[in-house]
Amino acid sequence: MEIIQPALFPRVSLTLIPPATRSFLEMSGLKPEEIYLQEDTLVDALLDHEGMKNTRKELKNLENVLKTSLQKIQKEIVSIDPTLEKGLHTAFRKMEYQIQKMERKAFLAAKRKNLMLAEQIRKAKNVIYPDEKVQERYLNVFSFAMKLPELIHQVYDQIQWDAKAHQWIDI
Repeated sequence: MEIIQPALFPRVSLTLIPPATRSFLEMSGLKPEEIYLQEDTLVDALLDHEGMKNTRKELKNLENVLKTSLQKIQKEIVSIDPTLEKGLHTAFRKMEYQIQKMERKAFLAAKRKNLMLAEQIRKAKNVIYPDEKVQERYLNVFSFAMKLPELIHQVYDQIQWDAKAHQWIDI
């Protein structure tokens, strides 16, 4: 008796995304796969808002003005006394350091102010990437038991059976 080999279908790879997590992702402009990045990297990217951009721009302008002024007075300083050139460069490096320090302080202050953002990232990461593992390998269907059996139909309707890539399913 000859047995016919059954058709082989690769296992579907998917992550379920609840509404609250989807809202956060949309609000912050993140894609689900970006949640896999380090938390600090995400916070840094999301904190790059207008106020921080303006601060960085103005501090960079100040640094450029200092460089331009240094170049203008460098010739006169050297003509007065060549030994002053080294002191001029040292003074510029100190001013440049203070400007960079101010930029770091402003960024850290913005980061502290947005602790809620870090908490939201942590929650989304815990849903999409629990315990630093792929959701489908960490959670089982009983984690979503309150939504059963509707969840099964909802997921079944959204699955693309011929897709070879990981799928993100809104529940």
